[in-house]
Amino acid sequence: MANGSCQRAAPEVFGSTAEGWVVLMDENPSAELRESVVRAADSCPMGAIVIDDGPDQ
Repeated sequence: MANGSCQRAAPEVFGSTAEGWVVLMDENPSAELRESVVRAADSCPMGAIVIDDGPDQ
């Protein structure tokens, strides 16, 4: 879909290709970025972002 909402919410974590497709730049973002990553996941119209806190969460 490439609407870029996740990139706008968390530009430190999501980037884009020359064609405009969103790409994951940081697979394990810091705890300080959690709020923006959650916002990015919530704003993704395709539900393509899943936050995995690991087996202990």
